Amino acid sequence: MADSTVELIRKLTQLEGKLLKEFIKESDPDNWVGRRQISFDLTEKQKNVRLLDKNNAKSTYAILKAVQERRKDLSAPIKKGEAQPVAESDLITQLNAQAAEHFKHLQSLN
Repeated sequence: MADSTVELIRKLTQLEGKLLKEFIKESDPDNWVGRRQISFDLTEKQKNVRLLDKNNAKSTYAILKAVQERRKDLSAPIKKGEAQPVAESDLITQLNAQAAEHFKHLQSLN
């Protein structure tokens, strides 16, 4: 078991917890602009900020999913005793790519 991989898994687990808390906060409609107003009563600025609130939640979710997937990918070989060292910079590049794919998918749902 490679120490650097174990350390990355630990960091990803911590990051996952932070992202989950942030996602729960951002995805709660009570935290969005104009939460108690009917949508056609919102000003254009309020509508734009509300959309930004929703997109922030989507982005956080996309990053959370990427972190979860990568942590699972790194953990599987350790359980089998086949761990390979992973450079943190490579991990960040992979996470960015995975998060972008998740966000692209979420945007397509609108």
